[in-house]
Amino acid sequence: MPDASDFSLRKFITTAIDSFTHFDGRFFISLKYLLFFPGKLSAEFFTGRRVKLMKPLQLYIVISVIFFIFLKNFDLFYSPLSYTVNQKNEYGLRIKAYAETKAAALKVTDTEFANIFDEHATENAKLFVFIWIPLMSLVLYLLFYKTYRQYVPHLIFSTHYFTFFLLSFLLYTQIVVMPVIKFRYHWFEQYRTLLWGILQCSVFVYLMLAIKRVYRQKWIWVILKSLVLFAFLTAISIYYRQFITWYTLWRM
Repeated sequence: MPDASDFSLRKFITTAIDSFTHFDGRFFISLKYLLFFPGKLSAEFFTGRRVKLMKPLQLYIVISVIFFIFLKNFDLFYSPLSYTVNQKNEYGLRIKAYAETKAAALKVTDTEFANIFDEHATENAKLFVFIWIPLMSLVLYLLFYKTYRQYVPHLIFSTHYFTFFLLSFLLYTQIVVMPVIKFRYHWFEQYRTLLWGILQCSVFVYLMLAIKRVYRQKWIWVILKSLVLFAFLTAISIYYRQFITWYTLWRM
């Protein structure tokens, strides 16, 4: 059994930094567990079988770097300004008024300002995206306190799950979206919402299976708590986009 100190926050960070340069076969083993065995990566880590695996932060950093290299212009974590200002609600109207004020100050057209905004928003979204992990960990800590009474086990699980989320979206864009854009398949627009819904359902099912493996509770509790957690993550995605919009406008 692992020592209690193995789950200290200091241990979590220092071991990740110490092992970051050791990029070898552990990456591919960790990748296999991450993609095809929901929760196994965290479960193996909790039981002390870690030698053949990459550390959670190490794996997250590698996947996030790959993600933002290949998908630097995709709007997963921010809303394009042209979309936001066309919303017919109070939020959209406030953003539109603020954007027009900023565009006038910079002496550029609305279209030029929107392009500049999107470039800055892309960078800002990358900068703050890591905060999803501790927020998710906090909810897990509240939901599964009786299983793991320290915060770091939940932090490890959240790191692995968010890494999977980035990887799944990366694969979706490279396998489905990019070929469609390249070859101009017209059917994509008709089924875009359906395909996105399938991806979201897959991510939720993965979360549920991972929670079942790691937290070992009855299925009824696994399902209910997974729904709570997924609803929280959905809300976070909405507020995170809004935060990036306001922050980007404020900095411009």
